Order: sequence, then structure tokens, then C-alpha cells
Amino acid sequence: MKRWHADARKFLRRHARDLAAKPFWIFSSGPFGEHPDLAWSEPPKVVARAERLGVAEHVVFGGRLPLEPSSFMERALVRDTPPECADLHDWDEIRRWAREVVAALAAPATATR
Repeated sequence: MKRWHADARKFLRRHARDLAAKPFWIFSSGPFGEHPDLAWSEPPKVVARAERLGVAEHVVFGGRLPLEPSSFMERALVRDTPPECADLHDWDEIRRWAREVVAALAAPATATR
């Protein structure tokens, strides 16, 4: 719900020194619904921390509703979201981005940092 999972935030803190010493990329799986670009905003503190560590890139991919909603909020989201908007994963876009990351890692070290 517009924030990173606690484990992801902890990972950035715990591994800050290692991350700052090597190229790394971050992706979020987030919005779904009719207007995902209007409904999603990245947590500014987390993005700022990643930028200070030198993140090569951060992208946000469309998300999906939970398949088995477990809370009142999740059940309401599933109930109120049209089925065609429930899963906005764009697997072609995700694969393209992953290939770009691999190509950047395969390039000479000076190109990634």
C-alpha cells in the first residue's frame, strides 16, 4: 500500500556498505487498477537512501491484486477493481528491463559505476 515491505527497507540499511560498493538496481511491483500512474508514489525516504547508495536505476512495474486477499482492505480492493485491471504485470517490459541490467553488468566495470 504505497510503501516498501519492511524487509526491503531493512535490506537497504543492513547492506548499505556492500550496495554502495557495487552496481545495483531496484524494482517495485506496485500499482494496479485503472490509473496506476496516478495511484502510485514511491516512498521518498527509501528512494533517497537508494540514490545515496548509488542505485543504477529504479523502476516500477505494474502489479496485481492478491490472489487470496487476507484483510478487509485487500478484500475491498479485489471487490472494487475490475477484473481486467487486477493484474498489470507487463512481462515483456519486465524481461526487457532484466536484459538491460544483464547487459550493463556484462559491460566494462566503468560503465556500471
